[in-house]
Amino acid sequence: MPISTDSPQPWKSQLPALVFLAVVVFFGVFPRLLLAPLLVEIGADLAITTGQATRLFLFVSVGYTLSMLLSGFVSQRLGHRRTLVVSAIATGTGALAVSLAASLATMQAATVLLGAGAGLYAPSGIPTVVSLVTREERGKALAIHELGPNTAVMAAPLVAAAFVPSISWRLVLGGTGLICLANAAAFARYGKGTDATGEPPSLSNVATLLSDGTFWVVAALLTVAVSAAVGVYAILPSFLIAERGLEAGFVNTLIGISRTSGIAMVFLTGVLVDRIGVKRMLRIVCLVAGAFTLLLGVARGGLLVAAVLLQPLLVPAFFPTALSAIAQVGPPRLRNLAVALAIPAANFVGTGVFPSFAGLLAEHDRFALAFVILAGVLFASLVLVPRFQPQASRGAARPNARG
Repeated sequence: MPISTDSPQPWKSQLPALVFLAVVVFFGVFPRLLLAPLLVEIGADLAITTGQATRLFLFVSVGYTLSMLLSGFVSQRLGHRRTLVVSAIATGTGALAVSLAASLATMQAATVLLGAGAGLYAPSGIPTVVSLVTREERGKALAIHELGPNTAVMAAPLVAAAFVPSISWRLVLGGTGLICLANAAAFARYGKGTDATGEPPSLSNVATLLSDGTFWVVAALLTVAVSAAVGVYAILPSFLIAERGLEAGFVNTLIGISRTSGIAMVFLTGVLVDRIGVKRMLRIVCLVAGAFTLLLGVARGGLLVAAVLLQPLLVPAFFPTALSAIAQVGPPRLRNLAVALAIPAANFVGTGVFPSFAGLLAEHDRFALAFVILAGVLFASLVLVPRFQPQASRGAARPNARG
């Protein structure tokens, strides 16, 4: 039977539950990530332009954003653990709907559903992870949790490279949808989490969070990081295949290999932050990611391949830090709402607006310019780093501050 817990324990004793949640978030992210390496095949099947194909990510983001903003109403009634089950069911159903879509309009509706299912996860998933472990070990728990999306980023292009040459993209997405539904059933039966309820948006709750300057800084940096990670990932296969003329199988394999570094970075982040500090780490991430993002837009040949491999190297280091900071904004009862406000803005811009903007540039033969512009934004975001003040840091400076 399902297990509920609201008593934090040492992370080692909660390791099976944390790994299970990492699997749940893997299948919440994986179907959306499959769209990128399959986009060329989807576009050819539906006879749509590159711009129309990349704008599918905007529809995913619309569903994701609206669902996340409204997630508090769902978790208020169902509790966080049951909300995770609903999220997994909706994601699997969305993947099946995408695999069956026969026109651009039905594909757009299906991608909204796919995004909506995924949008329910984070506002309940992050508080669930936090509820399982003691306060001092949240960083380790979140790092384990982040293995899910980072593994999905690596696996999606490799799965596409392995299966699309021999079977239809529709079978790949359809099979993924069925696995997602099986995962939902398994978590409903065996998943461990909290039955605590979420807080829906209200003027007073939103005002409490928006009055915290750190919330705005984290949201802005998170937007840049999502653009550099997921936004670049979304358009890179189409860019390399359509603009640079590389072979699809090689491109998907290359992108999959390039994302293996994210798994190692999840664990190394804690060590690096302890040694050099959060702000210095953020500066390094912005500079390194900006430099290699710039190379994606201007390089060719071997240098371009190197840029593809190295651009995602440090970006994953930002996410455990940001998620931990978001979880500390405002009082504990508003954790789900803090996540539900910060992540939608970052997701909408990073995985919706940016790929759509890149597709618009592609239709005007300026596809590469998207990477150059994003690199400029990464460099400009350095001015935000001095204002990054997680609550834990402020609490250390003010012993009486509540964490």
